[in-house]
Amino acid sequence: MAVRRGVWIVIVLIVLAVFVSAMGVLVVFATLGSEPQVASNSTLILRVGGDLNEMEPGGVLAPFMEGAPTVRGVVDALKKAKHDKRISSVILRPTGAAALWGKVQEVRDAIADFRRSGKPIIAYLEYGGEQEFYLATACDKVFLMPAASLDLTGMANYELFLRGTLDKIGAYPDALHIGEYKTASNTFTEHTFTPAHREMGSR
Repeated sequence: MAVRRGVWIVIVLIVLAVFVSAMGVLVVFATLGSEPQVASNSTLILRVGGDLNEMEPGGVLAPFMEGAPTVRGVVDALKKAKHDKRISSVILRPTGAAALWGKVQEVRDAIADFRRSGKPIIAYLEYGGEQEFYLATACDKVFLMPAASLDLTGMANYELFLRGTLDKIGAYPDALHIGEYKTASNTFTEHTFTPAHREMGSR
């Protein structure tokens, strides 16, 4: 009798656990599946900063936590805002961008693409660093917080070519050269930039 009673308790607990799990899954799908309510004539405030990772962080709790912006997330948000009739404008807030320049350029291209929709996009800077200002220059207007600093040091590219020096001492570098964009050996084999090397350095 006691054994049968214990079996029924275990069965009830299993059924209860399955029911609670199923309800939890339904709540998660309902939460993630519902689109945010956006009123007409709304303004999208888009914060761009950090490393701009390529992928969103994984994990069980990732869907419920606001992570750092990703390149794909920012680009997709601008594409959706471009075609969404409920969005009338965008305010871009670059906040401490510290990403690779290729990622920043991809976001800037997406901003320029959004501007073709005719909707205004305005940049609001709390700090005017190089990457922040670079993103802001693609917008219609740029506003800098009065107490903020504009810290633009510019960019430069320096290359060293030793071929002339080696010629003076009678030395000829023997280096393998595979393809015009493989420029590591140009330091020793060239007097100046090749067209491909100059193209790489200007990007």
